[in-house]
Amino acid sequence: MANLRTLSDKHRRAARLKHAGSSNVRIAEECGAHASTVKMWMHSPLFQAYIKELDEKAVEEHIMRDSGAAVTKALTIIERQAPTAARKLKDMLEPEYFNSLDHKERMELIEKILTFAGIGPDKGVKSGPNVQVIINQSQLDNAAKTRKMLTDADRIEINEDGSPKRDGG
Repeated sequence: MANLRTLSDKHRRAARLKHAGSSNVRIAEECGAHASTVKMWMHSPLFQAYIKELDEKAVEEHIMRDSGAAVTKALTIIERQAPTAARKLKDMLEPEYFNSLDHKERMELIEKILTFAGIGPDKGVKSGPNVQVIINQSQLDNAAKTRKMLTDADRIEINEDGSPKRDGG
């Protein structure tokens, strides 16, 4: 049984047909070859390597398609839940709740919020009982915008499906 040294266009077409599930007889008809010739191609390491490459590409495409759908679904959920999350965050910062926390819990909450806002410990801000936090004007402006957003979240109307109502809708 001779091994293939290179793959011709005919061999590649046969491999794509095999990958798609065609029988050797069908492949032989499509490629203008004898079924026993196609069977010989199937045993060639070069032919098998090409089919494996087709399999890997198919898996990669499937993963990309599924991950794209997952990202779209995640963004839809985030958009739908954002007003609720904003209200919950605002509630956590209200004195009634915030003052019920012990010092460690307060500092952890502040650190998480600052980190989420992009100004947390990894940006040089430290928290703790004897640590002074220095915030620049830009960060104060961002905090004011965030507070306004949280306050505005109380005025957002929600559709039955949980999505925010748009103007005129």
